[in-house]
Amino acid sequence: MAQANNLTPLPTSAARLAVVVTDPDSSLSSITEVISLDPALTIRILRAANSALSASRFEVTEINDAVVRMGRGIILALAVGTGTHGYMRPPVPVYGLQENALWRHSVSAAMVAEHMGPFCNNAVPPEAFAAALLHDIGKIVIGRFLDAQTLSLLTQAQLDGQRDPLEAEREILGVNHAELGGLLAHKWGLPKSIVEGITHHHQPDEGRQLICDVICVANQLANQTGLANTTLPQRQEDHSASYARLGIRHENQQSICEAVQARFAQVLERFGA
Repeated sequence: MAQANNLTPLPTSAARLAVVVTDPDSSLSSITEVISLDPALTIRILRAANSALSASRFEVTEINDAVVRMGRGIILALAVGTGTHGYMRPPVPVYGLQENALWRHSVSAAMVAEHMGPFCNNAVPPEAFAAALLHDIGKIVIGRFLDAQTLSLLTQAQLDGQRDPLEAEREILGVNHAELGGLLAHKWGLPKSIVEGITHHHQPDEGRQLICDVICVANQLANQTGLANTTLPQRQEDHSASYARLGIRHENQQSICEAVQARFAQVLERFGA
């Protein structure tokens, strides 16, 4: 965590926006005010709102109209994505991730969170899109700041298949990548719900919040899309309880994956990747 201070922090506007978006009593004007104080974010959001992906005949020139068109969750994800995609693009060999693979997986997970809404029993929290985008941020810290010998131990633990990767991380490091990501999100000043979603995305029963189930399923279905392969073997985890709590049936899973695969390239462009 001390070394993680070397990571460029999220822009102040992204952290402020996260707080506003997660407040159920926040107004459209309060969201617009935060965005308007960041010229670069304002330009990015207006471009995204007027892109082909937004599919509208009418040009958006005001931030409040862009928020209405795109929704709070996507607006927050764009703000977070602006601040993170630079250091999520390099390879992370300890997890078998080549250049851009982690970013592609993260965007895939955010898209799953965006598309799962119609299949869920409850409304997906708007901050879930940003939490899905950040859910593996702990892997960046592990991959960038640990010494070669420790990284070799982690890789070997995954290759021999005798330890669950999370168990190997905890045994060797005293913390797993999800917990480390949650600590980093907390340090950045992000809301508790985002921190919890990141921390418990592999063990949602421990989080006991809807967002933990959402990020868990988003991560698993993002892996199933095959849009960001890893060179290391992936162990299948049983998260049927999360699917059941969300109300996502087996046939729904395929529909969500197909929707993400069909729109993936366009959404990458939206995030400036």
